[in-house]
Amino acid sequence: MANFTTDQTTPAEAAIATLKKLPDNHKKLDEAELTLIDLAMNNGETWDTLAEALGKESGQAMYARYTLLGGRRPFTPVHQGPGGPKWLTAESAGRTNSDVAELEARVTEFWNTSRPTK
Repeated sequence: MANFTTDQTTPAEAAIATLKKLPDNHKKLDEAELTLIDLAMNNGETWDTLAEALGKESGQAMYARYTLLGGRRPFTPVHQGPGGPKWLTAESAGRTNSDVAELEARVTEFWNTSRPTK
């Protein structure tokens, strides 16, 4: 079991201090999840593929999670025509592959700095 105490805090005080950080941490992770979903969808992934990756029951369940996070993409492609579906592009969403690398670094840094030390 992790040791959450320091010389100046009790285990309960350390736990409370960590719990107080959770709302902000949840918000940051939700924003990262939303960005990654949009990037995946902009690059041809489907709701079903994302559902499998995140342990959701179906593409519809994945879409429900996406909208809960604040996503505004339609469940179906913007335009279905010759050549397949036409989704919003990464460029029109203002996101690029370098955004993924930056986001990964930010999530890793967040993870490494927000969890209690052992």
